[in-house]
Parts: sequence; C-alpha cells; structure tokens
Amino acid sequence: MAFVLKDRVKDTTTTTGTGSITLSGTAPIGYVSFLAAIGNSNNTYYTITAGSEWEVGIGTLSSNTTLSRDTVLSSSNAGSLVNFSAGTKDVFVTYPAGRSVFLNTDSSITIGNSLLLLSSTGAVTSPSLADAVGYKGIPPNTQSGAYTFAPGDGGEHIYSTNSGAQTITVPTNGSVTLPVGFSVTVINNGTTAITFTTTGTTVYKAGTSAAWASGGTLAVRGLVTWIKVATDTWFVSGTGLS
Repeated sequence: MAFVLKDRVKDTTTTTGTGSITLSGTAPIGYVSFLAAIGNSNNTYYTITAGSEWEVGIGTLSSNTTLSRDTVLSSSNAGSLVNFSAGTKDVFVTYPAGRSVFLNTDSSITIGNSLLLLSSTGAVTSPSLADAVGYKGIPPNTQSGAYTFAPGDGGEHIYSTNSGAQTITVPTNGSVTLPVGFSVTVINNGTTAITFTTTGTTVYKAGTSAAWASGGTLAVRGLVTWIKVATDTWFVSGTGLS
C-alpha cells in the first residue's frame, strides 16, 4: 500500500449512503481513471460532489472501482461522512488545503493544519527536536577558520571549533546579498575568541545607542545572534560579546 497523488484523475459514481463508493471505471475525456493513476490497494485524497453535497477525504482503492472513505477531512455534513442521495456524483483526486504545503506571496512556507509524519510501516510518528542535531533541528554550519555569512546560513547557526585565531565577516549588501530579516547565530566552542569584521555596515549592540565598531569579539563559550534590519544595518545580541 502506498499513498499516491496524480493529476487529472476523475470518475463518477451513483452510490448512495455513507459507505464505500463504486466508481464507473471510465474517466471522462481528458482525465485518467483511478485504477490507472492510483492503483489498487493505494490511498489518495478524494473529493465527492453533487450539488450541495460534498466530501473531501482519504480513501483506498480496491477491486479496481471500489473507493473506501477512510477519513473525512471536510464535508457539507460538518466534517462527517455525507449520506449521499440518489444521482450521479463527480469523484476526483484533490489536494486538501489542510494537508497542503505552499509558498506565500512573502516567500514564507505555510504548512497545512493537519501535517502528519508517517513511518514506512504507516505508524504515526512525531518529530523530536531533542533527537535532532543543530539549531531548530537543522545541522550546524561548523567552521574553524575565516568565514563570511552566506545566504544558506539564514535561520541556522555557525558552530565554531577553532583552535586558533578566527575571523567572521558580516558582509555588506554589495558583496553578499542577504535579505532584511536574515538572522544567524554564532556559537564559539573553540579555544580562541572570534573576531567579527563589519567594515561597510552599521552594527548596533542590543541595549546600547552607539554603533558597534568593526573588530568586536566573541569570547570562548560565547553565543550571539545577528539580525539584518536594513540594507547594511545589523543588530547583534548575546553572551560573550565585546
């Protein structure tokens, strides 16, 4: 059994009631049948609709044309199984809003309200950040020598394991284009203080009114977060910063 999503999968049914439906087995012109696209014993998202009656859910195809209604995600019956009346209904594969992942107009990613992680055996599992390595479950960017903030560092952390002098450059927008709102955390677990080069940018150390000069340092076992608030303006805050 597998979960399958395909484009332009559609059929009809005349089944009534709240049980499994029997598909006609013949897709309209321009569409593909459930059997050809989804395959027996596989799951998919479905929509059944007829007039004011509609249902969106997860079903399993069996016996070529039988679609079970295993889980109802939304419906005209307040989210429960619909007791379909007589008549022909359209049945098609859909992508439910509550299970979707999409890119917003501001380029942020939205995950639907019913996200589940499934193991290969079908058992529901939960992600555990306690078992993950890195900041917010993302593996750290480990550095021990000279380094410059890069676009891929956004939302991550740079983990220093230096054994000698180390310089990290906070780039100007002209040298490395990083979006306003970009943030990165730096952790010094090395043996030497990290020196930050900020030439060409304006940096404010949180809690102070004066700009922070290039050449500031992060002590061993220190941790700081850098946030870009304007084209070449940054705020920095943390422990061990001087």
